[in-house]
Amino acid sequence: MTAAEFLQKAEKQYEERFTLSHDISCCGHAFPMLAQYQTTENRYLMGIPGTVARKGTYGEKCFFDVCGLLDMQLAEQYIQLFCRMHDSVALDHDPMREFTFISFVICAERTEKSALKKLRRLHDYRTYEYGWSSLRVCIFDLSNETYYYNGMGKAVKECLTRDHIPEGRKKFLGII
Repeated sequence: MTAAEFLQKAEKQYEERFTLSHDISCCGHAFPMLAQYQTTENRYLMGIPGTVARKGTYGEKCFFDVCGLLDMQLAEQYIQLFCRMHDSVALDHDPMREFTFISFVICAERTEKSALKKLRRLHDYRTYEYGWSSLRVCIFDLSNETYYYNGMGKAVKECLTRDHIPEGRKKFLGII
């Protein structure tokens, strides 16, 4: 599989539920693709829907990037970029905002174990005046066609591999 094929596959997985944009620049970095959504729904209190004044907005912005060798130096650069983008993208002064997931998918030709270890341990949860946000990272290694992710990134991996079969059912059937 090539990086272009991976991006095409990801686009097919995301296009049904997300709005897709191509060749996006954010915080001085160019991304080949951005998938995002935003939804407004009723808030619930102990399972009971709230009034109109209790609506909440939530969403996700998923940035896709491609690189050659993902080594420790590039991992450090990505971490700095993620932290800068986390505040600039998630910061919103909307009092109805509940949360925003900021997701990054990196498609790498090859990855070093030290860089994977560093990125898999990355946790960045932030609260703002209105709502909260969390950072999700998913790495796809083209050399062995394997996904790696941080604690919150498992959901991104499931979006990329869902093929309309729930993750629990895949495990039960022995597909993964």
